[in-house]
Amino acid sequence: MQTHTYPLDLLSPDFVHDPVPMIDRMHAEAPVFFDPRVNGWMVGSYRVTKALERDPRISAKRSAYVSALTPPPLQERAAPLVAWYAEWMVMRDGTDHRRLRRLAAHAFAPASLRSLEARMVAVVEPILDAAIARGEMELLSELAFPLPRTIICEMLGIPDEDAGLFTQWAPNINNLLSASLGTEEIIDAVAAARAQIQEYFVAAIEERRKAPREGEILSGLVQAIEGDDTLTVDEIIDLAVFIMIGAYDTTTYLISNGLQLLLRDPEQVARARGDASSSGGPSGGHIDGWIDETLRCDPPITVNTRVVAEGFSHEGHRFEPGQMVYFVSAAINRDPEHFPDPNRFDIERDNAGDHVSFGFGPHYCIGGPLARIEARVAFRTLLARTRELRLPEQTLERAPTMLLRGWKSLRLELT
Repeated sequence: MQTHTYPLDLLSPDFVHDPVPMIDRMHAEAPVFFDPRVNGWMVGSYRVTKALERDPRISAKRSAYVSALTPPPLQERAAPLVAWYAEWMVMRDGTDHRRLRRLAAHAFAPASLRSLEARMVAVVEPILDAAIARGEMELLSELAFPLPRTIICEMLGIPDEDAGLFTQWAPNINNLLSASLGTEEIIDAVAAARAQIQEYFVAAIEERRKAPREGEILSGLVQAIEGDDTLTVDEIIDLAVFIMIGAYDTTTYLISNGLQLLLRDPEQVARARGDASSSGGPSGGHIDGWIDETLRCDPPITVNTRVVAEGFSHEGHRFEPGQMVYFVSAAINRDPEHFPDPNRFDIERDNAGDHVSFGFGPHYCIGGPLARIEARVAFRTLLARTRELRLPEQTLERAPTMLLRGWKSLRLELT
């Protein structure tokens, strides 16, 4: 194993390629340590995460992580984008955060999400029928990306003819969220996407004010009111972008990461297949276990950030104001103190659902239930409509971001 100055190195290409050796070393040597290069504490301890997840001395106003992980010569150029990101709901605390979350939460009510399941099946089935006829498919481009894109565009009210704009915007905005602003060209592309998004949604919001549409998130945000409180245009746009982007790569990677993990073990495939229903009925425990164990072992988001707002000490470590806290989900989910045999993928693991891949505390991912339903439909339908699924020989490459974890491509053979 390559020697690192730090037990776990977010800035190393090895973290993107395969973080498990670093994670194992972190748990053996220093489950919590400070990395001055990114002015932040690396936390891989499940126990420490649970102790700090609701600590008011740690703030969600942590957009500075984007600057910290951006090359210093480019930080000034990226500053307007970081300032924009700082206004998003996920970057706010206390009553300010609760207000925005409360006004947006109706879009993700369980009853609303369950009503989408039949539509998800209708999206997945023809994709699989065509793939089965060919005997192969590229999972990400043919299913794992189109499913969440179609559903979230319909939920937001983005028409089919504009869905291509979503495809252009999402990778650029994700470069901001994942602190992947490594060149002037990337920064300029993100800035251009932001300007296009602003122009598009200003017009769409004005249209919804005149003619709201039933059951659509954007109309719901425009009409959202609690007492005398409503959302501003900028707040609506920021929430729409957050919902749009949050439902894209993360769900795409959850589906593809899960297939890659499961198909390595024929016995676990058989157990999951036993819970799939060709009629599209409710999934069984093994499919839900498959989703949670994927989120634990190979989370689409590897790091959850916070910033120290008020200095404090914890377990011998001194957290100073302004320092970042990097809760390394990929490491927390493999903490051997909480997850026995943590590097084993097991869809029957009793506590797989204890993972922190959807965040924690008051900032637990508002779109987590939607991602679960989409993954459940994709996994269940894949198993129900095929006799056999295989991973052919292929070279697998990770998407080149340190905070988002997924495959560039994943080919399947299916009959």
